[in-house]
Amino acid sequence: MKIKVGDFYGVLEMVKEGSGYDEILSKMTNQLGNFYAERLEWDKAAEFFLTAKNYKGLIEAFTMLEDYDSLAQIIEEIPENDPLLN
Repeated sequence: MKIKVGDFYGVLEMVKEGSGYDEILSKMTNQLGNFYAERLEWDKAAEFFLTAKNYKGLIEAFTMLEDYDSLAQIIEEIPENDPLLN
């Protein structure tokens, strides 16, 4: 229900309390990252993209923040078979 109405914080709290799964946690943190990215709040977006392991979102956020050290570090963490490296 909370997912359908866009209450991602509510879903995130439920997951943290143990009534959810890793897949849901990843989806919700990614949605929150997108929420903040749409509002150009790149520092908050990066936090959520990091938790969701959304490397594409992280690359965009760190580029917009001009945080090249974090960008270089994330590039090292991307799995070798990830299409972002092609």
